[in-house]
Amino acid sequence: MPPNKRYFHNDSDQPRIIGGVLVPAHDGREVDAQFHPDQEAESTGDGWPEQDLPLLEPDEESALLAAIEANLLDLLKGNVKSIVATLPESSDETLAHLLRLEQISDTPRKSLLAEITELQLQRAQAKTGAPE
Repeated sequence: MPPNKRYFHNDSDQPRIIGGVLVPAHDGREVDAQFHPDQEAESTGDGWPEQDLPLLEPDEESALLAAIEANLLDLLKGNVKSIVATLPESSDETLAHLLRLEQISDTPRKSLLAEITELQLQRAQAKTGAPE
């Protein structure tokens, strides 16, 4: 029997993954009803979806953070054009981390620093409603 599907519209500026289905920003998709955010909120009774993520042990968290930093450093090995192409999909935290890593590198690229800070500024203005 096929799973029960419900339409989910992503009103956010970031893509979301709902039950294994990528829902682009400001777009909608049919998703498995058991993973629909409204269904999850109803299941807890408090308006917040249940968190099934296990807590990490300190060593596991350190290893995870080291792996994330290694991935970002690997990304920064690319040319500016390829890095800039990935920036719109990056979270605010990732942008901040990329900016810091590029700033402390042996040869920081001014054009990349400018692209990251410009995107951060655009996002900040969008959040506050400030004119560009």
